[in-house]
Amino acid sequence: MEITKSQNVMLNLIQHLKPRDLESSSGLWVISQILAWPMVGLVWAYQKTISPDHGGLRGLYPFGYCKFYPTCSEYARLVLIKDGVLGLPKIIKRLISCRPGTSPQVHLP
Repeated sequence: MEITKSQNVMLNLIQHLKPRDLESSSGLWVISQILAWPMVGLVWAYQKTISPDHGGLRGLYPFGYCKFYPTCSEYARLVLIKDGVLGLPKIIKRLISCRPGTSPQVHLP
């Protein structure tokens, strides 16, 4: 079975973003990644449909809606790809900090 270009890119991305303290054969990391992919799909669906920064409502906010970089949904997607469900505390912390009165910030996963 031949690996397509997109599959190869995804495998390289997962390998690159894998936490350094967990071995690739670690059952915890593998389970975390498997459980994270449906959540990545949900974030992708949100971004493509109702997100004010990525989806159909983008035209209402020509300068963007989110004051963080990357946006909260993109941050969640990147953390889920990198850390799997083990990154959920990071995502929750980020979502809690997204409220009126908070200054614009850059949070890289």
